[in-house]
Amino acid sequence: MTPSKYILFGAACLATVVACGSSNDDTGGGTPNVTFTEVYTQILGPTCSSHHSGGDPSGNLDMSSQSLAYQNLAGVAASGPSCGGEDPVPTRVVAYDNAASLLWQKVAGQQKCGSRMPLGGPYLSAAQIELIAEWIDDGAQND
Repeated sequence: MTPSKYILFGAACLATVVACGSSNDDTGGGTPNVTFTEVYTQILGPTCSSHHSGGDPSGNLDMSSQSLAYQNLAGVAASGPSCGGEDPVPTRVVAYDNAASLLWQKVAGQQKCGSRMPLGGPYLSAAQIELIAEWIDDGAQND
């Protein structure tokens, strides 16, 4: 290769790396597709906050406001009577891993402890479950 071909080849490689690094994948690059505001206002607030609020919230999980919901979900170990005693104790939301997140497991009916949520149904639609999964897989960020 001539020196100018090396320069062109190097520039093409660099452009590829830069383009791939700015993509929105599940490793933390780019801007999340789904925000916590969407998840809370469309699903958690209307569906969950009535039971997960007050002085004695179900599962020791207070979701009465968006800020409390995030604070009590992201990276937090379960503490309710049905899952808090598990070994190992499941984490409510594991960033970048919906399948390991107790929140997703419970709404998708894949839980290893406790009951499917919302308790007794009606259960979330496939689109709602997917929205939660996307938020988690995008890094479970608090916007």
